[in-house]
Parts: sequence; C-alpha cells; structure tokens
Amino acid sequence: MMKINFPFLVVVVLMISCGNNPSDADQVSSESAAVLSTAIQPGDCYQMIIKKDTARISFTGTGETLEGSLAYHRAEKDNNDGNFKGRFLNDSVLLASYTFNSEGRKSVRELVFKIRDSIILQGYGEEFQRHDSAFLRAPGFAVFDTKNPFLRGCK
Repeated sequence: MMKINFPFLVVVVLMISCGNNPSDADQVSSESAAVLSTAIQPGDCYQMIIKKDTARISFTGTGETLEGSLAYHRAEKDNNDGNFKGRFLNDSVLLASYTFNSEGRKSVRELVFKIRDSIILQGYGEEFQRHDSAFLRAPGFAVFDTKNPFLRGCK
C-alpha cells in the first residue's frame, strides 16, 4: 500500500485550489483600470532608445481598453509600425494585440506592458505561433525589461 505524505498532499491541494482562474486572473476591476487609464491621456507618447534603435508608443484612446500606435525602428534591420489595442490583466499590466507591417507583410503579435508612473516596461516570455500571429504562452508570467524602459515624452 502506498504511503501518502500528508504535508505534501496539503500543499498540492492548496496549489490547485489557488490556481489561476482565467475569469478572475485575466480581468481587472473596472475601477483599477479606470484609475490607471486616467494616468494615460490620448496623445501621450513614450520612447525607448537603445543605442541606434528606437521604439515609440503613443496612445489614441483610453478607458477599459487602451489603443494607440507602436513603432520599432531598428538600425540596419527592418522596421515595423502598427497599432495596438489592449486590456488590463491587473492594476498595471496591459496585454495588447499589436497589428503591424514589416517587410511588406501584415502580422499580429501579442505584447505585454507594465505601466508605472512615467515609464512603461515591455514584457517578454515564451511565444507560440498560430497562422501569421505570435502569442505569449503565459502573459501573466512575463519578465519585464527594467533596463530599457519607455520614457514619457518623444523627441
């Protein structure tokens, strides 16, 4: 007969019961989203510069979903420009669908950003492809780039 390790069983049960329920984890209260979205105004522009590469994100709409434009201009590589529309996963994390053109081809990529005061941090994680689109496998576990933030104000 197999002996059951009671403390281990308790931990497993707690982990399962506290697991992410998509309807709870993927939604933020409308109050929290409203507070954060009021910090971002239409026309706000944020820029990231890494050596000769630049990226700009600007907002055209606010509310429960945020919309805007995003452009990555990389030295000696193909640029991509497009628009995004996103929703908040929690008080500060925005999950967005980015539709862009690069090399004459239209693509879609899921992006995640953490918005803090006057900076925006882009998150990275494992992706998977579906048709011409790239999705984050676990957006809630993205690692945010704190060394290269988007700073408020574009030049």
